[in-house]
Amino acid sequence: MSPRNISVTFRDSWIEYTPSEAKDEPTVKQGTVRSPFFPEGHDAFFFVRDGVTTGQLDGHQRDWGSWEANCSASDVRRIVDQLHNRDEYKGYNGGPLHHLAEKMIALNRFIDAIPDSAKCKIVVEEF
Repeated sequence: MSPRNISVTFRDSWIEYTPSEAKDEPTVKQGTVRSPFFPEGHDAFFFVRDGVTTGQLDGHQRDWGSWEANCSASDVRRIVDQLHNRDEYKGYNGGPLHHLAEKMIALNRFIDAIPDSAKCKIVVEEF
């Protein structure tokens, strides 16, 4: 197979929310706080894209390869637990998949800090 016949698609997933005190937070860009990327974005990508396109999730297509699902903070926790089993990555520390554990730890910290009243979005994209 020649190299020109190979195609690689990247998929990223993250969480966004706008807190009432957003203007004082250093990670805020235009009033929105954005999480670190999910450890493995492809699972969340298909979950959100398929959920939005079938009407199972409230959301819409943002751009050619990007979708978002609107949800509460508790929905975010439930969905991430369902997709990634937040505790599963604890065993990866120090092993060959330690980079996934580091990403999951950072994502868990972000999720745990989301105010319960926040209106969140899980955003996914492929390129």
